[in-house]
Amino acid sequence: MLSGNRELGVSEELRTSIEHFFDDYGHAFASRDTEAVVSFFAMPFYVELNGDPVVWTAAEKPGLLRTTGGLLDYYGSQGVQKVDPRIEAILPTGKNRASVVLSWMLQGDQGTRWILDKSYQLVRDNDSWKIWACCGTET
Repeated sequence: MLSGNRELGVSEELRTSIEHFFDDYGHAFASRDTEAVVSFFAMPFYVELNGDPVVWTAAEKPGLLRTTGGLLDYYGSQGVQKVDPRIEAILPTGKNRASVVLSWMLQGDQGTRWILDKSYQLVRDNDSWKIWACCGTET
């Protein structure tokens, strides 16, 4: 995990817990484990898909699993083998919330690379982080 240099009053404990969270999330993503990836999402979960806002509730989890599986299948068909998160900034937004700006470095089996720039809103659920909102771009 690479971390950016922006320090916005973030404790080492907070930074480390968020780094571990995204390392685990990235591992689930690279493994194309749909159930594991979805387990990182809070309910309701907000995401922008192709620029359109979508909110998934617990009742809509089967649709979220299908959509996430389709996304993971797409990256699998592109040969994605490695997923590395790089945290650019963390902003605590409350006792159990944080905003995170992050870039994903995806590497394919033929040397193809993608950069996914994402903004995440995290909420602490018991002792673990969950993603409750995500938006970003692919380059």
